[in-house]
Amino acid sequence: MPGLRTLLSSFLVCALACGQEGQGDDLPPGAFTSGTDDGLDTGSTSLDPTLPTGTDDGTTVTEGSTGEPIMYSHDQHILPLWTEHCSSDNACHDADAPANGLDLASEGVYTRICEGFHGLSGMPYIDCAGADPQNSYIFRKLEGTHNDGTISGASGGIMPPAGMLDAPTLNAIETWITQGAMP
Repeated sequence: MPGLRTLLSSFLVCALACGQEGQGDDLPPGAFTSGTDDGLDTGSTSLDPTLPTGTDDGTTVTEGSTGEPIMYSHDQHILPLWTEHCSSDNACHDADAPANGLDLASEGVYTRICEGFHGLSGMPYIDCAGADPQNSYIFRKLEGTHNDGTISGASGGIMPPAGMLDAPTLNAIETWITQGAMP
């Protein structure tokens, strides 16, 4: 009786799956909230829906695409994020008075972040040569892991101070770095 066997198997799978309670997730605090849950953020900032987002298999695609990975570039995908979240509308890293000397607004942003280093930690702003987001001070500030004890000289809160970036935006920046941080 293959029909009965299939039906019983379906019930068993459903019963096992439905009995599992969530154990939390590995997302940073505030990734999908608009309120504070541990005092680190004051809300979240949404990703532009036209930017690519991540998939379960690690590729990055645009909505409705064929599944081919998007190759991120700084000028096309990442610079608009710096502009929106870090350097416009009285943000901290404008050209007039850039916080900690990091100007993310004027000409030459890519060179500054790929060749510059955070003064106290000595960590690259973005590890363009090594393509390592965890060795990129800006990325670590964005995901809120810069003060986890692994970076000597790290300080301050998460960036941007107005609220943690959402998971798809962080994924876009992380993927850009791991793809080689192309201009």
